[in-house]
Amino acid sequence: MLYIVWNPKIELFTIGSFSLLWYGVLFAVGLIAAGGYIYGRCKESGVTERQFNALALLLFIGIFLGARLCHCIFYDPGYFFSHPLEIFLPITTNAEGDYYFCGYHGLASHGGGVGAIIAILIYKLMYRQVKLLPILDIVAIATPLLGGFIRLGNFVNSEILGTSTTLPWAVIFSAVDEVPRHPVQIYEALFYFLLFFVLAAAYRFVSKKEEDSPIKSGFCFSLLLIFIPLFRFFVEYCKMEQISYSAELPLNMGQLLSIPLLLAGVIMLIITQYSHSKSSEA
Repeated sequence: MLYIVWNPKIELFTIGSFSLLWYGVLFAVGLIAAGGYIYGRCKESGVTERQFNALALLLFIGIFLGARLCHCIFYDPGYFFSHPLEIFLPITTNAEGDYYFCGYHGLASHGGGVGAIIAILIYKLMYRQVKLLPILDIVAIATPLLGGFIRLGNFVNSEILGTSTTLPWAVIFSAVDEVPRHPVQIYEALFYFLLFFVLAAAYRFVSKKEEDSPIKSGFCFSLLLIFIPLFRFFVEYCKMEQISYSAELPLNMGQLLSIPLLLAGVIMLIITQYSHSKSSEA
């Protein structure tokens, strides 16, 4: 059977020892697209430019720190605990001991989500007059938009590999081996983009609701916390183990990290949608 053979150049261009990677470009495009969506919805909600700038900065810091720390602590603790500077600096050494720019290889989406929530809580403390749940909804909708572009970057890099398969859409990542595999990066990217459009449509409906509508603020945020971990839990069965010690566990690390987020989503849905208190919209 003929399979897709994938082995693109991961660099957009190289100048001296610096290389601009496609992963970084796609990450930046995702940030701009997600930020543009958040800006538009925040402006409609009456958020000022100053408030939005503070939110954008906090989100950027929270997502990066959360994603980076989660990867380093849960996925590759042995390496990063012995190379602590590489947790935050995109610089490493080669065999000769020379330093070079390596970029950030290793960002865990679970940690990025937690970091974004913490950033929004800090933002709420800074601007107490801003309602929390509508902001959570807006950021939740933009999150899978960013996630989709990140997974496309993973596909370009031939990383986060799927297990072997004989399905006709299998991909051979020839930079790694000659085994036809599930293109799990594409599975996730397509799911994230679809989820973005579904949540964006739901938000439009919620924002135009009557006061007695059964759907309240916090709905999109709750759905995000439910659907992404649920999808991640099952798609992990099509992925190669990313860490050696998880092979001895009944579930892999991605699945284990998905469970508390899924439970949090169910709890949030119950609290925000089935509470009769109008004051629940903080």
